[in-house]
Amino acid sequence: MKYFWRILGFIFGASAYALPAHNLLIQKLQSIHTLDAQFHQSVSMNGRLSHQSLGHFSLKKPDLLYWDIQKPHTQLLIADGHYVWVYEPQ
Repeated sequence: MKYFWRILGFIFGASAYALPAHNLLIQKLQSIHTLDAQFHQSVSMNGRLSHQSLGHFSLKKPDLLYWDIQKPHTQLLIADGHYVWVYEPQ
């Protein structure tokens, strides 16, 4: 039973330290209204590279998203908070 209380104390103690960091992250994210970046994404399965993609995205709060994958296949995703459009040219 004494181990139970030690584990419980550790869990609650760790979550108490995480709470200020969580609040700080929320505050920082609330101050961001637009975001624009280039990206390079790599996906690995079983330690082997299985997929890579390159592109650009833009985000504007509260609900606008533009996601443009340029390589290996062109794909454009646009969202306006109500609808999502996906365009894949032939």
